Amino acid sequence: MLLNKILIFIFFFLVSCKDKNLTNYQNEIDQLSTYKKQSEYLERIYNLDQNIREEGANILQKTGDRSIEYVNNRDSTMRLDEINLAKIEAYLAKYGHPTSKSHTSVATMTPWLIIHHNPSTETSKNISKRYTKHIKKVISKVALLHCIWVDIIA
Repeated sequence: MLLNKILIFIFFFLVSCKDKNLTNYQNEIDQLSTYKKQSEYLERIYNLDQNIREEGANILQKTGDRSIEYVNNRDSTMRLDEINLAKIEAYLAKYGHPTSKSHTSVATMTPWLIIHHNPSTETSKNISKRYTKHIKKVISKVALLHCIWVDIIA
């Protein structure tokens, strides 16, 4: 009986933390009143994503895939991927997909990149379905090849 109460408490604690984080992300996104601010926000997400992957590649080369440093980086990468996906989902719900006419090229490809790094999540699948047509129109072949090249290197 006590175990059930503890499990219920933990469940509600985790759910409330997730809702609070989503609210924080939404507050950040609500402040993006210009295309420039939107581009900067998406570029920060892109840079965080790429930096942690580059760090992981460096750790892997130096210490191997069984080192505690690499395992910690991999876990951090997975947590960051979840956070970035939640941010992208909230961003796309409010502003739609960034366009090459009003946003930087990095900002334009960031949603696709973040969705690509979360292929197995239900949220990612739903976002992909909603924005695949738009993403195909917006991202140029060069930007798409860049994303693939960066992913291959990392």
